Amino acid sequence: MFPIMVTMHLLATALCSAVAIVCVQVRRRQRIAVLVVEDARRSASEYDRARHDYEQLIRHRIANPLAVVQGVALTLQDHPDLPAATRSALVESLVAAADDLVEMSLDPAHRSPAERDLHAEPRLAPRPAASSPSMPVAV
Repeated sequence: MFPIMVTMHLLATALCSAVAIVCVQVRRRQRIAVLVVEDARRSASEYDRARHDYEQLIRHRIANPLAVVQGVALTLQDHPDLPAATRSALVESLVAAADDLVEMSLDPAHRSPAERDLHAEPRLAPRPAASSPSMPVAV
């Protein structure tokens, strides 16, 4: 009976060890999953910020000159009897707004002081190299 008790004790010890190893593996995988989710959330929020900044750049650089072009064109259309000096001034502002549109680019060198803090590209931190820690395998 004594050898059977020793064998059962050894089996119970082996089973406890296997369960402990599985628990460690599960906890490690849970921590990795949490890190992956946090990284995905950071990336998503950075892409949202980049999209917002891009929209702000487009509004400022393109929508404003287009609004001037539209406003001047409508004024000239609605008031064909404007004095020549006024028409000339309006045409000059129309040409200036069109020139702004032609010269505009998203090149940072052309940014105004109000645009300098806007970045249309996501600024994601480099991902750390994936390490694969050796996990004990239950036999």
